[in-house]
Amino acid sequence: MAYFSRTEELTAIIDHIRPGHGSSVVLIGSRGLGKTTLVKALLDDEFPTTLVTVNAAESTWQYSGLTAYLGAIDAAVGSDLLATVYRTGLDGEPFDVAKTIGDILRRADLGEQLVVIDDADEMDTASQQVLGYVMRRKVSPRVRHVLTVDNLGDDSAFSGMLSTTLEPLSARTLIRIGRENQPPTTSYVVLDFVARASDGNPLIFESILGQLSAQELGEDVPLSVPLNPGTVLTERVSRELSGISESAREALNVLSCGLYVPLALVDEIEALSAEGVEELIENGLVTRTDLTLRIDCSVAAVVYWGLHTAHRLDTHRLLAQLSGERFPGICAWHTSFFEPDAKLVDTMLEHSVTLLQASFTNGAVEFVDRALGMTDGSHGEQLVKVATGFFVNGEYDLARRCLRFASGPQLTAEARLDGIILLVFLDYMQFQTISPRQIEATVSEFQHSHPNECTRLLCEAAIIYLDLWEYDKAQALLDRAQSMGGSNPGVLTAATVILQWYRAVLKGSPLPEVPVMAEQANQVRPAYGESLATLVMARTLTLAERYDDAREILGEFLQFPGVKARLWSDVAMHSQYANEIGAGRHHRAREIADVIRADQGSRRYFEIATNLMRATLEAVSRDFATAGETLQETAKLLGAGQSKSLEARLASGQGRLALMTQEFDTAVGLFARASRFGRDLENPQLLRIHEDYVEVLLLAGRKDDAVAVAEDLRRRAATAPSEWAHLVLKKLDAQLLDGEESIAAFEQVIAEGESGNHQYTRARTMLAFATRLKELGYDRRSIEVLQDAKALMEVAGVDIGNKVFVSTPDYESNMSVLELLDEKELPVVRLLVRGLKNRSIANELYVSVRTVELRLTSIYRKAGVKSRFELLRLVSEQEEFKADADESA
Repeated sequence: MAYFSRTEELTAIIDHIRPGHGSSVVLIGSRGLGKTTLVKALLDDEFPTTLVTVNAAESTWQYSGLTAYLGAIDAAVGSDLLATVYRTGLDGEPFDVAKTIGDILRRADLGEQLVVIDDADEMDTASQQVLGYVMRRKVSPRVRHVLTVDNLGDDSAFSGMLSTTLEPLSARTLIRIGRENQPPTTSYVVLDFVARASDGNPLIFESILGQLSAQELGEDVPLSVPLNPGTVLTERVSRELSGISESAREALNVLSCGLYVPLALVDEIEALSAEGVEELIENGLVTRTDLTLRIDCSVAAVVYWGLHTAHRLDTHRLLAQLSGERFPGICAWHTSFFEPDAKLVDTMLEHSVTLLQASFTNGAVEFVDRALGMTDGSHGEQLVKVATGFFVNGEYDLARRCLRFASGPQLTAEARLDGIILLVFLDYMQFQTISPRQIEATVSEFQHSHPNECTRLLCEAAIIYLDLWEYDKAQALLDRAQSMGGSNPGVLTAATVILQWYRAVLKGSPLPEVPVMAEQANQVRPAYGESLATLVMARTLTLAERYDDAREILGEFLQFPGVKARLWSDVAMHSQYANEIGAGRHHRAREIADVIRADQGSRRYFEIATNLMRATLEAVSRDFATAGETLQETAKLLGAGQSKSLEARLASGQGRLALMTQEFDTAVGLFARASRFGRDLENPQLLRIHEDYVEVLLLAGRKDDAVAVAEDLRRRAATAPSEWAHLVLKKLDAQLLDGEESIAAFEQVIAEGESGNHQYTRARTMLAFATRLKELGYDRRSIEVLQDAKALMEVAGVDIGNKVFVSTPDYESNMSVLELLDEKELPVVRLLVRGLKNRSIANELYVSVRTVELRLTSIYRKAGVKSRFELLRLVSEQEEFKADADESA
């Protein structure tokens, strides 16, 4: 179940246990993290493997584990180790037996062998001591071991051995497991909530899911909270709690009945003794904040469901009575268990918003679901407010869930409108799309009865259209809002200011200086707040190629010490990434992308943009297979006709990947598709597709088409002039010239871009120039230009040694193979020259045969050969490399 998500750990283990390496590895991880599934994957690897399954029922039988180990090896290789040991006898102390076993194994010819011992820590103690002795001393060097254990303490018989700890899986990975194993109707939100409560353990995750009904899994009904933990989590937590004192146990029983207990109530609850609470805090079972005692959610579930029903109800009554009017939300929670009533719902929903403001998301979900189980359908307005709280907190799927439960005939018109406006923003934040039909239907229904709300809806939809570069649609919505009247001019004024900024970028007009824009933003802040005003200002500065100004604004925004909603942090981080990509600072963009991925967790937002970001960086890192998978996933998310801007970016990303893998005909078709999607959008950023499009057409030998695409760029850039377009057009002009005439053109554009913002573009121009110089026979100067381009690319965070751009010139006739290869490829060629085959090379380098094959493929491409024979012939002609190889040998 968890194997697919443990690829890195599997690779690390295989590297350590390669034949000739002689290492043994201890795999550490609690039950359910996937140890057994992972080690069983080793059985399919390329060298002989024996699996020893430990019988925990025999853990009190001395040397039972050792005999199982020896018997498994005998069965695998036909040896008679067990019979030999029986003749010698197993009657001594572990140390004496270990020396005897060591002598027997040294004499035995077992060949290359991997022995996997699952649950090795469940063996009897004497067997563990003997096997630990044998493995640490490597008495049989050709036998390697992989052991799995729950823990590895300092006093363990296997301590001191090489070990790898399985980390908990991310919530997103657990959700992927859930999607594979649960019915297709299972809700993402339910999977997400259970994943967060599973401590990264896939077995616990599946165990909790197994307690939910089909209706709960499909989100047809609220979850029954607290969640039933299932047997796996119950067994694990019960073991952890086995050693706590009676006073700590009594405290746990009380704390498990709620999400937290206010500190103000602690002294009034007899069961919460000071010593019991301190013991729980020291053991990490309970956390004390400034105002509360909060119990670990997994522990709470197990303890709560282990209590007798009468005990639970008595505790709920006590805590409800003590909370009273001082803590109405807590009082409502506990009352709902012994006296459920729809009157409690509003109080619980209000408290969920308070929990969200304290970033206690799982607690808020439990309050909401508990309330939904009692609602009579009249609390839709409050649910819309809770949905807004989830949205601002960056929990977009949970916000959608609240809106689904909020729908109904009793929902007021105002609440319906608020919910629709929230859905418009959710569609944008998650999938960067908008539903014009929904907007039209809503305005048609409510424009006469609620003109102010409709004006707000039209203006906010217009702002989203602007960010999607649907300028005409944005203008049409603002015109309609203007004609609607109403008493909400501030919203219309704010949207008009934003539209003017975008119009300036679109027409190539200069934006005002930052202080002037900040003054203009004062007309935006009253309607939309400080955060949106600041981020839109930064966004338009990026589009206007004022990267330094945008970088400063975004940096200050993210460092501001005040309280900032998660929503705006999400937008700001993606804006930072777009700004650094536009500026050609790929190294900084990669750092920001890492932060975004780490912070995103299981939250789904900017899904398509995030995938395109991932694919770009994966392709630049030459991880083409992963980049292709990411783009395929993106295509599934992006429905046909959903967004021309996003479809253009997707096709461009696919085309760039095809370009990097030298599939020129495929790349031409994809860039043509991207160009068609972008033709109807007045988006200066989409013009950047043309640079790659022209390059691939030239590489495909279609110069006339390349000239036509360059002219199309020239026409479109005339309506939105920019420094980037000016430099790229000059670069393309130089590329389209023939012979010596192109040299002066290249020199001019390179000199012109020396002091500008587009050093990355300048570096790409230098790469094209180096290629042209090589074509014309100026090899020495070509190498010099190439080195200058490499230096600029390194500043931008791109290593052209990875052959990111197909137009990078090769020098197989001028440069030795040694100069073309990286530090992982050089040893492969040295061993190849010595006559070693792939498997022998893999053994020497402690890598897989597949890794050797992949490195050889890269070497063939760099050297311009197609076979091992051609490579060896080329190497033999280069005395410098041959001498180096002989010296290494």
